[in-house]
Amino acid sequence: MASFFPVRGFGLLGCLLVFLFLARAAGAQNGPSAAVGLKCEYLTDPLGLDVRAPRLFWTLVHASRGQSQRAFQILVSTLPGCARGDMWDSGKVSSPETTHVVYRGKPLASDASYFWKVRWWDKDGTASPWSDVARFDTGLFEADEWKGRWIGGANQLRQEFAVDGEVLRARAYVCGLGYHELRVNGRKVGANVLDPAWTTYDKRALYVTYDLAPYLKAGPNAVGVMLGDGWFKRKALLAQIHLVMAGGKKAVIATDASWRVKDGPVTSDSIYNGETYDARLETPGWDAPGFKEAGWKAARVVDGPKGVLSAQLMPPIRVTDTLVPLHMTHPAPGVYVFDMGQNASGWARLRVSGPAGTAVRMRFAELLYPNGMINQENLRSARAEDTYILK
Repeated sequence: MASFFPVRGFGLLGCLLVFLFLARAAGAQNGPSAAVGLKCEYLTDPLGLDVRAPRLFWTLVHASRGQSQRAFQILVSTLPGCARGDMWDSGKVSSPETTHVVYRGKPLASDASYFWKVRWWDKDGTASPWSDVARFDTGLFEADEWKGRWIGGANQLRQEFAVDGEVLRARAYVCGLGYHELRVNGRKVGANVLDPAWTTYDKRALYVTYDLAPYLKAGPNAVGVMLGDGWFKRKALLAQIHLVMAGGKKAVIATDASWRVKDGPVTSDSIYNGETYDARLETPGWDAPGFKEAGWKAARVVDGPKGVLSAQLMPPIRVTDTLVPLHMTHPAPGVYVFDMGQNASGWARLRVSGPAGTAVRMRFAELLYPNGMINQENLRSARAEDTYILK
């Protein structure tokens, strides 16, 4: 890097000339920098691709102005360090393209991890260093690779299984309709919410891929899934977990009638009408190994949607912010109105105490009546109301 120093006796023009000289010297010395922003199918290090010839993207960095790409080379490998392109070595390809570059290597396998990097040549023929290594993981390409059955019967479903040794790789492929939340050993998996995305389910249903390796341990493990109606208006789950252990041993845990089910504290949920949560129905530890399944029943094998199962290849919905109310009013006995300052999609967080069975009703609106009460008239038939029942 160029170091800056005081320039005595020069005006502003002199400073600019010195800076321009330093920038040009740095450009001549550095040339093209390694490509950045590597993406596959528009995503950074995606999990669960079901595209057999995915498209690759990268962004160019150069110390000089007016530069462009004359050629590129891509290596795709099964080796994490991507030392060689055992899946694809494109060789030096004369092309200015940095987007939608289609993979043209050996056929990709289902449920596999691949690593890739790229280098490029500028218009003067100078090669860049190799980029950092990116990755993509494939999902399940063929319908007959789904060994699980669609199951239902309640909105909480669980299964225990043993892990024999160190887990090297673990992927869960989950289609829980209308919405699902995946939990393993007492923890929510990942940061996504409201998976999967909405589709016309009799044409296409999306499955989501999760990396379970950080959540598993040698010995007994438990997986739990919460289901919500969402847009499907019927709760159903198809899932399977693929494990690779040290030494190469593999295992698959799939949904079937051996899973156990019981309705949990979410007694109703609706996109428009809101959710009712009865904390008296909580079953602590239901998503952890060793849980006593008193009152839990065997899952029912059910009919799933008729649509094609496809990987969910889009940025997920995630929590991005926490809003604190700007102020509170008290327009009527037992009624408190919180002004959040803006419209938002999300959940209310509250701390309450009181006798078991006490219901706290939270209604949501964009307007107020003159008397300070909320006005939901513009929401038409949507109830937009959450109810929390104390335990």
